[in-house]
Amino acid sequence: MKSELEPQDIEAIAGRVAEMLRTLLRNIQAPATEEVFTPESLANYLKVDVSWVYKAVSKRTLPYHKVGKYIRFTKSTVDKWLESKKRVPVTDFERMRKNVRVA
Repeated sequence: MKSELEPQDIEAIAGRVAEMLRTLLRNIQAPATEEVFTPESLANYLKVDVSWVYKAVSKRTLPYHKVGKYIRFTKSTVDKWLESKKRVPVTDFERMRKNVRVA
């Protein structure tokens, strides 16, 4: 059994494939265009004091790059680190369960 596609069907398929590729390519960020923060700009981005950034670097709790004598931070790395620090709220059920003592 042989079937042929109509030109409008081929166009529809090509359009859908192009749309899917655009979505995938939009999600891929080229390393050359990644935003790089200084300690001051990172403090502004995180809404913290610059002293906190330096303290976190000295404690090695915040990922950073050393460029000569300069400290730099990439946005994607900071965003991943920030996501790892997320705390999930405790539900009432979990709170009650923690308060129940096993005899």
